[in-house]
Amino acid sequence: MKLTIEKQIAIGFGIVIVLIVVLSTVVFLNARTFIENSVLAQHTLEVIDTLDKTFTTIEHVETGIHGYVISNDEKFLKPYQTALSSVDGYLERLRELTVDNPSQRNRVALLDQAATQVLDWATQALQAYQAEGFEGAHFIVTEEGKQKMDAFRSVITEIRAEESTLMDQTHTAIESSANITKNCSLPQSS
Repeated sequence: MKLTIEKQIAIGFGIVIVLIVVLSTVVFLNARTFIENSVLAQHTLEVIDTLDKTFTTIEHVETGIHGYVISNDEKFLKPYQTALSSVDGYLERLRELTVDNPSQRNRVALLDQAATQVLDWATQALQAYQAEGFEGAHFIVTEEGKQKMDAFRSVITEIRAEESTLMDQTHTAIESSANITKNCSLPQSS
């Protein structure tokens, strides 16, 4: 059976329409995946930013207590006082941001404990200095402070490593979606 020219043209248009629908669907799905992964990347960046703010705040506590004990100048207590009012907000935000990730949730709980220990250490060092002077606070400021900050930094490093891994995975998925969409929708040039 020989097809008439009209039927051949109709079949040709049908094939083109099917190809257009298939390519459009692939492009649409990949664009949606690209957007979803971009949102995940933004989320990871927000976790890292909040983590950095938490770290900086606690680091300022350590620096402020050291500065105060060494100089007896109360201006060094400002970072400590500021941290008392802001670190809980950063930790709460980290808890909110990691609610969907059990391992990060556990690490944030450890970070909360480590931050509390640093803040308790700072309060104890401040009280020892005010009661006994430099000699009374020396061990607390140097040895205990180092131990508490090392524990805090360790948890920060673990959280940051996990977020970096998540960012790498998301970045790979974004590149893949972009390449699929590009390959389906644009003619290749040499």
